[in-house]
Amino acid sequence: VVDVVIVTDQGERIDKQLVIAPAEVDMLWEAQTYTPPFYKGKALPTFKSIVRVTAIPRFNSLTSDPKKYNYRWTYNRNLGLGEGVGKSSVLVPMGYEDTPVPVDVGVTLPGTDWSGNKNQILPSYRPKVAFYEQAPLLGINFNSAWVGPIETTESEFVAYAVPFFFSLDDMVNNRVVYRWEINRGYVSPGLDARYLTIPNPIAKDDSGNSVSNAEPATMTVSLRAQNTGRILQEGNAVGTLTFKP
Repeated sequence: VVDVVIVTDQGERIDKQLVIAPAEVDMLWEAQTYTPPFYKGKALPTFKSIVRVTAIPRFNSLTSDPKKYNYRWTYNRNLGLGEGVGKSSVLVPMGYEDTPVPVDVGVTLPGTDWSGNKNQILPSYRPKVAFYEQAPLLGINFNSAWVGPIETTESEFVAYAVPFFFSLDDMVNNRVVYRWEINRGYVSPGLDARYLTIPNPIAKDDSGNSVSNAEPATMTVSLRAQNTGRILQEGNAVGTLTFKP
């Protein structure tokens, strides 16, 4: 509270009071897209995905209960997302890849003249696909993605595909399709299309050992994953696998 008192030469007194009420609004966003277990990063918005945006107002020190504020939401400058007391969160639809979506919220405290505003630009990214090894005893090795050449002497190698930042609802409803190829030729993955079992092609003798003078077998494994519910959500991955005698 700032009080100003002015006294003129004639003894006239003028009083003025100004109330400064600090108002801050933070905005947090969370994309409704998929990330694998133990992933330490943030789920990112992609083509036509949904993002939950939450406003956190702080007006002076009278209240911090978000249910007591009135919120008015817009996105893309002029498209309404709703308005009402306690509406601190909204679901924002993303557009095309590399097209950011601006979100605005105006917050007021009913019964006062206090208000605050916040603008947030939601970035848009491209989905990705990564390979992981399915170990016989340890399971899927989420600690290390398949990057670069891999060598093995096992009788088979099981690759597991993880689509990053595909919409969660489409993942749950099995709308993501996977196309595996080895040396540019289509291969069928089996019942669960996320897994591809690659047998060791090196010939074995009756004892299960590699035949004499056997050469390493190198192959290129590629995958294309596409969301049929949101057709431009797609990703590709390529890896090189070598079976050694």
